[in-house]
Amino acid sequence: MDENSPKNNFGIDDFIAFAVVLLASCIIGIYFAYKDRKDSSMSTYFFGGKQMHPVAVGLSMAVTFQSSIAVIAEPTEAYIVGNVAIWYPITSFLAFTLSFFYFMPAFYTMDHGTIFEYLQIRFNTYVAKIAAITNTISTIFYMGLVVYAPATVLNAVTPISLNWSIVLTSVICTFYTALGGMKAVMWTDVFQSGIMIIGIISVFIQGLIKIGGFGSLFEALERGERYTAGRFDYGLISRISPLALLLGGVGQKLNSQGLSQQIVQRYQSCKSLRHAQYAALFYIVPTSLIFLINVGNGLVMYAYFEGCDPVKSGEIEEIDQGVPYMTLKLFADIPAMSGIFVAAVFSGSLSTISSGINSFSMVIVEDFISPCSEKVANSDTMKIILGKIFVVVLGIMLMLVAFAASLSESNIVPLLFSFSALTNGPIIGTFILGFFFPWANSVGATVGFVISLLLGTFLFVGSRFLRIPYQFNIPPTSTDMCRITNASLTTTSYMSNYTITPIATMSTPYDDGHSVLQDIYNINFNCFIFFVILTVILVGLVTSFIVGPNEPSQANPKLFIPFIDNSCFPDRVRRFFRFGVPEISSTREKSNPSFEEDKL
Repeated sequence: MDENSPKNNFGIDDFIAFAVVLLASCIIGIYFAYKDRKDSSMSTYFFGGKQMHPVAVGLSMAVTFQSSIAVIAEPTEAYIVGNVAIWYPITSFLAFTLSFFYFMPAFYTMDHGTIFEYLQIRFNTYVAKIAAITNTISTIFYMGLVVYAPATVLNAVTPISLNWSIVLTSVICTFYTALGGMKAVMWTDVFQSGIMIIGIISVFIQGLIKIGGFGSLFEALERGERYTAGRFDYGLISRISPLALLLGGVGQKLNSQGLSQQIVQRYQSCKSLRHAQYAALFYIVPTSLIFLINVGNGLVMYAYFEGCDPVKSGEIEEIDQGVPYMTLKLFADIPAMSGIFVAAVFSGSLSTISSGINSFSMVIVEDFISPCSEKVANSDTMKIILGKIFVVVLGIMLMLVAFAASLSESNIVPLLFSFSALTNGPIIGTFILGFFFPWANSVGATVGFVISLLLGTFLFVGSRFLRIPYQFNIPPTSTDMCRITNASLTTTSYMSNYTITPIATMSTPYDDGHSVLQDIYNINFNCFIFFVILTVILVGLVTSFIVGPNEPSQANPKLFIPFIDNSCFPDRVRRFFRFGVPEISSTREKSNPSFEEDKL
């Protein structure tokens, strides 16, 4: 290693700070495994005994989907596209509102083991199984990227290799999740959320100090054409598109805030719906704060590297390493701070991975094994043993995905969002179809799911492997101000090869005209999920009416969510938006509906 390399700034104190965080996470898992060693119930292991504190649940939800991808990839996206990324918190709030008033009460009241049991009751077993399988694949892919992201950090700022970093992250989170269950996951999340917020705020403040404050930041953004938030004149075929971000952002956030097993499982760990809603409120504040700081760090990163893009100058291999590389330089003279930031990145990863493998080990046990084995179905002990086994199996699988992700040339956000459209889009669309449209039947849901899955595959494969990137409307980066040393002449000069090749693609501009197919492949990746969700709903409804729609008057009202059902609206308005679905009888059984009598 070059003795002048910034990696040499990551000293013993940084390694100690980093190791303390990892050790603390393991200790929490060991503590809850010991504390609950005599309680072998499913409720304790997978739902924390349904007595978790709303603050703990809210903070846990906040860091579950604000992973290392958020700490690393969100600033990277802001570096590339400018302040248009500030629209993401708006989409997060819209998705949160839908979840808070519609999906959270519905799932909490039904109190199923997994969210896919609703699809089994509402449609049929086939729809539920294909959704569960698709969601498991999506989560493993996502968690694989979450493992990969901090690995790039350690590789950029320390002598630890990429491969060993992947192994380290996977083993630690699998260890404490298998031992301690949901309680270990949530309380570790609380600890890790504090580390994450401290780390990213420290980078933002120190970065502002180094570049000269907000005034210098705004001037750099102006020079670099990074004021892009208001550019609604850009269409969907542009990396910078506020409209695409708004269309797709709500769909992406619906997955993370209301229609995912990890989040619903946390709501159900609260002792009442009111406590679950309190937890949701505690969730949205740190989530918005973390995201805004991450966007700010990306803009600060642009100002810090203005005139000397670290990828083009050869300082780092890929732009996803930009924030940790900048952090190492910012805190070169401050003991342990670089270690705290790296710990913050790993905290996000550990939180997301532990949440994912805990939730989906339960999905595997409840949705795939229990229906096939009466012995497992009637034994909590067997379920927990199998759950722990699948925690380990999933940990190994996501490790392999991380190794595969390390071979990709794409930065993380486009790769993640386009794959999320492929896998999460059909699931979200099917839930919306079931909850809001009583005419939809199992045939419509099945056909809609399959067609949307094919559309998502078409968009993902085309945009990742068949696309000829369009280069317009992407802010430039340059190496104008990079200092280089000519070893043979021992003199220092400045590069003057100003270039506007966008770092997002790093390929030759496409100037020979646009084909319809290439236009489709170049649609902004943010809105892929919008088209997929819309396809499920439209195809599902059309197919249902072709084969014969369900009769709303015969629908189980507990499986339906009216668009408007608030007492502040007139009765005739509320009746209209029930579409003929009867009111829930005050004398009718309020517990979980049975699979047979409630199927539409």
